[in-house]
Amino acid sequence: MLRKIQNLRELSEFAPQLLDLHETLDGKWEPESSREEFAAQLLEHFGDSSHYFGDFDPLTGKISYFAAILPQDKERCFFWLFYMNKDFRSVTRSVIDEIFAFLKSQGFSSFYTQSARLSSSYERWIEKLGGKKLAITYKFELK
Repeated sequence: MLRKIQNLRELSEFAPQLLDLHETLDGKWEPESSREEFAAQLLEHFGDSSHYFGDFDPLTGKISYFAAILPQDKERCFFWLFYMNKDFRSVTRSVIDEIFAFLKSQGFSSFYTQSARLSSSYERWIEKLGGKKLAITYKFELK
């Protein structure tokens, strides 16, 4: 079940691991920002109109998934961050489907995401989810 992060206290529980992930994901999240700049962006983007989701593995305490979505206007949003712990990849599609359903319920008809990953296997995976490559920006229609 999708867990929405409701306040800064809840977000702060994710922050240490997110900052570590930022450093270890080889520049796939905000590649030109430092650890401190990334932390500032996490806080800056968090607000009434943004949507942050995440949960922890109850056994290890590690993040199982994390997503941050920022509205662009009433119908479009930007999928700023997405992380899925490799130990939970079997439920990736269901987490994404729940996020899509939530976004649609909020009145969004499409969203965009960007990626620095250009491997053909990643591109095929994105296309299976319905994304269309626009340079390295993907647009999803919420149907």
